[in-house]
Amino acid sequence: MAKKSRSITSNASTTSPNSVTKPLPSQPTVMQPKSIARPPKKIGLLKRWWLFYEGSFAGSMLETWEKILLHTFMFALLLLFYVAVSTYLPARISLASKRIQWYIYGGEETGKVAV
Repeated sequence: MAKKSRSITSNASTTSPNSVTKPLPSQPTVMQPKSIARPPKKIGLLKRWWLFYEGSFAGSMLETWEKILLHTFMFALLLLFYVAVSTYLPARISLASKRIQWYIYGGEETGKVAV
């Protein structure tokens, strides 16, 4: 099967001697993917967290100095959160356990259940 050549004809009539025929350039071939594949299921946990982190804060769109600033800010926030949790959480757990004991035993120190 031979390729049909395409041509452009000017607005003049095709029977006139002034008609101009120019061949069109060939169409560019674009490779279309046959299917779109998902990333593999067995991706490392650290890689998964890193992709989540980069995707949440648009890390690929930031410049180097912006990334450094963002990472420094996030590290400082995580450090403050860790200090707050390690300082105040044990005291809150102790207070909560004392309240639970008070509700169960009715404020008595003997350990008898209130009836």
